[in-house]
Amino acid sequence: MKKVTVTIYSDYVCPYCYIGAERVQKLQQEYSIPVIWKSFELHPEAPEGGIPPTMFYQNNPHLKRISENAKALAADASLKFGTHVIYSNSRLALELGEYAEQEGKGEVFRTAIFDAYFQQIRDIGSEAVLLEIAEGIGMSRDAAEKCLAERQMKSLVDSQIQKARGLGITGVPTFIIGQYMVVGAQPYAVIKQAFEMAMKKNSENNTT
Repeated sequence: MKKVTVTIYSDYVCPYCYIGAERVQKLQQEYSIPVIWKSFELHPEAPEGGIPPTMFYQNNPHLKRISENAKALAADASLKFGTHVIYSNSRLALELGEYAEQEGKGEVFRTAIFDAYFQQIRDIGSEAVLLEIAEGIGMSRDAAEKCLAERQMKSLVDSQIQKARGLGITGVPTFIIGQYMVVGAQPYAVIKQAFEMAMKKNSENNTT
């Protein structure tokens, strides 16, 4: 029987994606399932150097409450969560992340960049920071630098974002679990339930 695939649309600057990654890792450990990560850029308007938090909160008044809620959820998941000093433009990080996936280092890159952004409070919009992260997980610095300079993954990230919008996705994380869609940093029980429902549906389809 064909396995149920879990596809996740995510952005590295999204605190709920950081939390969602932990949920998915738990699901993988419990069910040994294939997981596909895809890019979704939350703040393409962020300039080089990022958006200072004062400006970010001023333009989006309810985001401070969202950030505080995310910190509480992260603590419940035993994840460290620092105080943001910058809201980075994540575009180059997403492109390098797709390159890391092709190199078989997607998971370790994802972990490293989430840690860099949410724990170490580094600007992941900085090419120098991205190259340091890539080198730190065993990727070729020269190849990573070429990927960013030539924008080798730009069209792939563009197509993933376009497909997400075609599916009606406007925020992340969004989990597509078989026939079901789960949005946001839902409790693990919700994600697990959706997966088990998808498995049941898949089994029913294979017996009819």
